[in-house]
Amino acid sequence: MKAILHKVAALALLASIATAVLALPAIAASKHSIAGTCRNDAQWYVSTTDRTVASNNTSIQASFHDLCVKPMQFKLINAKTGGQLGRTITASGDVQTLATAVKAGTVFNNAFRLTSSCYSWQDRNFAGSEWY
Repeated sequence: MKAILHKVAALALLASIATAVLALPAIAASKHSIAGTCRNDAQWYVSTTDRTVASNNTSIQASFHDLCVKPMQFKLINAKTGGQLGRTITASGDVQTLATAVKAGTVFNNAFRLTSSCYSWQDRNFAGSEWY
């Protein structure tokens, strides 16, 4: 009988822990694929893909596994105001933070450009991941 009571108590404890964990807000950001082609004239291109931040106090980060032939700058544009969110980065394979403390519901677009012009035949494609 004592063993059964211990098992019931352990199951009740596990159930309450599971309920508490499931009730916590999501802490980890979601990973999203990003890819594009930079213009060859080194002008900024603003993506038409709207991206929405799901929870408050979010950091937006990016990392690239495929980079253009020339260095590329990358930044975020607030879709509502047209202003920049956070900072401009030079794209690399490292995970870099573009913006911090972004509010839930913020809609943004990615913007990117090569740091200098290139020939039209040079590789201008990039791909990576973005977390928010």
